[in-house]
Amino acid sequence: MRTRQQLVRALVNDITVDIDEASREIILTIHWKGGGCHSEFRLRKPQSGEHECVTSDDALAVIQSI
Repeated sequence: MRTRQQLVRALVNDITVDIDEASREIILTIHWKGGGCHSEFRLRKPQSGEHECVTSDDALAVIQSI
């Protein structure tokens, strides 16, 4: 892990994060060292309260049967 972090620090100059509210996207711009190149990544911004943790239907059925 330490080597990976050192490699990233050697290659990346900085990372800029911006939020496009109209399209609900998070825009990451990576500025690479040595040459002025950059890469842009767009990620969907989750809705308020949206997350990966969801109770399965089987668990809900057990809870409702009690």
